[in-house]
Amino acid sequence: MNYFLPKVKIVCPGSTWNGITTNLRFSESILISIGHSVEPSLGDEILEEGLVISPGWIELRAKFYDPGFPEKEDLASGALAASLGGYTHVGVLPHASPCIDNRTGVRYLLEKAKNLPAKILVIGSLSKGMLGTEMAELSDMKGAGCTAFSDGGLPIANTVFLKTSLQYAASTDSVVFIRPDDAFLSQYGDAREGIHSTLAGIQSIPEISEAIGVERIARVIAYTGCR
Repeated sequence: MNYFLPKVKIVCPGSTWNGITTNLRFSESILISIGHSVEPSLGDEILEEGLVISPGWIELRAKFYDPGFPEKEDLASGALAASLGGYTHVGVLPHASPCIDNRTGVRYLLEKAKNLPAKILVIGSLSKGMLGTEMAELSDMKGAGCTAFSDGGLPIANTVFLKTSLQYAASTDSVVFIRPDDAFLSQYGDAREGIHSTLAGIQSIPEISEAIGVERIARVIAYTGCR
């Protein structure tokens, strides 16, 4: 199926077409012509004017709970939702049962994701069970195809573990995602501290929790050279 898109605004930073409104023709998902003089051909499906087009988006912190909790989300339903929203790549956090903290878990996700409409990027657990105490099999997981490592949005309390795991990750040129919060100041909070959380009676997290978390992580990163 061929498609004609009239008067589409292009959002593609770094491209000479960025910010320009023009016409496009696609064959399936392949761009075949672009420019103000482009016209539809016989049999083209003509879309409405005034759309916006960009390269595919990338989500780096999705929770698909596969394996373990398919009633929340699995790879197939999550990838479909992502593709319908314009996302071509989705980083899946290690929230699963069992946790994605070894080579077997990484291979399971990548094998299951082969024919899905969005490319799955496996974000393996930095620690075993996302407990922040014992380093997971980082080298094995990276060799199996893991894209990056994270404790799934849980702040890491143990600074010795943080330093050691980032040193090891740096030695394999791995990327690590870390939540910038103090684990103790944030552990009981459900919202940032402020007038609205106080009036609503919500247990809150003080602003200094994130300030301390950012400062601590920045210093450990400077020390280890980890990405």
